[in-house]
Amino acid sequence: MLAALFMLQLLQYAACMFFHQHSAVTVIPFEALSKPDIYTDFGFTVAFSNSSTSKRIVVGAPTMDHVGKVYGCLTKFAFTDTKIECEEQIMTFEWKEDHLDMFPNQRYYLGGSIATTSNYTFACAPLWTQAERTNKGLKGDAFGTCLVHDEYDTNPYQGIFEQHIKQPMKFNDYTLFSGGTGWSTLADEENDLLIIVKTSLTGDILYAHASDPLKPVKSMMSSRLVKKELGRYWNLGYGITSGKFFSKDETYYAFSMTEKTMEGVISFLEQKKDKLYLLKDKKKEVKIDSRHTAVMFGTTLSAADLNLDGLDELLVGAPTHYDDEIFESGAVHIYLGGDVATITSMNRVRTILGRSEFGRFGTAITSMDIDGDSKRELVISAPYEDGGLGAIYILSGYEVYHTLMKSQNYKSVCVSELKMTQRIQKKPFRNLGFSLQFVDDVDYNGCNELAAGAPGGGRGRVLIFKCFQTVNVTISSEVVGEQIVREQDTNFTVKVCARVQLPDAPNDIVGNITVVNSIIGEATHIPKPKFVIDLTCFTCERDQLHCEYVTVELNDKEPGDYTFTSKAELQNDYLDNINSTEFNTTWVVTNQHSKLESSIEVPRHCKGNDCIPKLSMEIIWNGSSTYLLGSSANETVTIRVRNDGNASYESCVWLRVSGAPLGLGKCDNYNEGYRCYLTKPLRRESKQDINLVLNMTTPTNLDKELLVDGYLYENCNQKSIEEKKLQIPFTLTSAGISIN
Repeated sequence: MLAALFMLQLLQYAACMFFHQHSAVTVIPFEALSKPDIYTDFGFTVAFSNSSTSKRIVVGAPTMDHVGKVYGCLTKFAFTDTKIECEEQIMTFEWKEDHLDMFPNQRYYLGGSIATTSNYTFACAPLWTQAERTNKGLKGDAFGTCLVHDEYDTNPYQGIFEQHIKQPMKFNDYTLFSGGTGWSTLADEENDLLIIVKTSLTGDILYAHASDPLKPVKSMMSSRLVKKELGRYWNLGYGITSGKFFSKDETYYAFSMTEKTMEGVISFLEQKKDKLYLLKDKKKEVKIDSRHTAVMFGTTLSAADLNLDGLDELLVGAPTHYDDEIFESGAVHIYLGGDVATITSMNRVRTILGRSEFGRFGTAITSMDIDGDSKRELVISAPYEDGGLGAIYILSGYEVYHTLMKSQNYKSVCVSELKMTQRIQKKPFRNLGFSLQFVDDVDYNGCNELAAGAPGGGRGRVLIFKCFQTVNVTISSEVVGEQIVREQDTNFTVKVCARVQLPDAPNDIVGNITVVNSIIGEATHIPKPKFVIDLTCFTCERDQLHCEYVTVELNDKEPGDYTFTSKAELQNDYLDNINSTEFNTTWVVTNQHSKLESSIEVPRHCKGNDCIPKLSMEIIWNGSSTYLLGSSANETVTIRVRNDGNASYESCVWLRVSGAPLGLGKCDNYNEGYRCYLTKPLRRESKQDINLVLNMTTPTNLDKELLVDGYLYENCNQKSIEEKKLQIPFTLTSAGISIN
């Protein structure tokens, strides 16, 4: 039973292949080389740094050594190696012994959030503790702090607490900085904005210029008006993202928070003259309410233009979404970009539901156009699926667009209903997909790789999944020559072509396309129904056309309509070996726009004069040119009618016979003769014999000859089209004759 379920799952989720699961590169902290069993939550956070000198994955392990660690991993080694060792990015804090004595076992959670720019890594330790001396002694708390690390040095950022230490009277409200700053961060280089969020207790949204992260940050909660608006919420900004949700020209910042009723809320920020403001419409704060309790609505936020209108959709994860039958299966809600006034309209909402109880689908969300069709694939994780193994779902942008985005009304689907989906799971790693990050192409095959954190089980790792490049294959077919097959034809030929369009990379590809042809119709046969197109090439042409001629044999002369179908399949033998860890950049798969099946209707009918019956008649006598009376009791004369044209339906032969009486058989007495109807229909290239049995015992000396006159009618009610006559003289011998 389990094997059957496993095969069903393979069939269900192998409809699309975006990444090669079995060749995943394992990314580890350097300590794990000498201590493979070292406890670590490496992979809790993952970011990507693309600087002028190197490309790195930046990985957080916030519980390592109590303080937490941040690692840098060069992605170039993923091209050839199966395992990458990461070096620690040394980030140190200023220590004061008496402060440490107050919190001897405090974890700082360095790497609890990470943001990267082209120049630095911004890593936060949201549970960093510190104390200050007051007239009442040491006063301390978990304030949280962040560090700015570049290739030269590490420096602390200037948060609200850091500014308070320097200027106690400027920031003297402890609620602004106690509780842990830095659980969420966002770096927007395009708009020169760095956002740091204090999610706990009285939350706050801090911001600075991304180009100058060491300058003192600004606090939104320092405004009484903002504090009045946001101070009543919990978990402020745990999820945060940026996108062009309401305008193609302006970036907005969506952030989540929680009501005391545990219902989630999404609100928005806009940037004006280096300051952040709550987005309002007609003086009212723009908000999205979850309408559900305790579903972790907004824990994860992401943005992507899924309907190709130039505006970003807001993707909202709700990992503990539930219904009456399944708990914590999770969901992702998609809010279509558009008019800010109608953002909460249900017509602008689409929902993708998780499939597994306690799987927490929607814990991490990212997107990228993987297959080059301009439609972004959605990558959504369920890191607690299957008892904590975790799973990653890659949803085809093509299918999301046609299934959800083109709908004019609210629509909800389960992820298992989306058939163009790849599901990735990798033993023995735990909580796979807790963090997700796309990585620039490491193997030069033209598509980006996916890094996924698997921090669970005490042996956290990051896996890099290599992408398959896609090709577009279009199958077409057409009848060669006359488009209407004639009834007298014994075969016809179909030209079957496969157009293969390649992206700019890779230069070389390996593979073949198998095309299987079939036909529906009576009395047909394809001698060679299958052919193979070899796609293997080096420095390949980007647009190729491969054609073959397929012969269809016809075993009758009947009219009819045939359906000729060609089905193509790109052979992926390398995907079938689930134990192979090999990956080759020459491997490709077909994209969603490929047309892998072509069907054409082939009519078989007459044309012009070919539609007219062509009847002919002959009278066959197998005896000699004269007949000796008394030599036989019966003789047979055959009237043979042949049709070399289109089928006839009302044909007959009229006969007049003298010299011997005729046994009627299938003929009728008519007009002093005999009328014999022909088969309905008398088909093309067929013949019919009418056998006339004559009684030769009755002729007398008054009969001089046997005479048969035949008249052939294409239509019995019209004029005859042919006349034939048979004359056989009688002879008489005197032997045996006596005269009385």
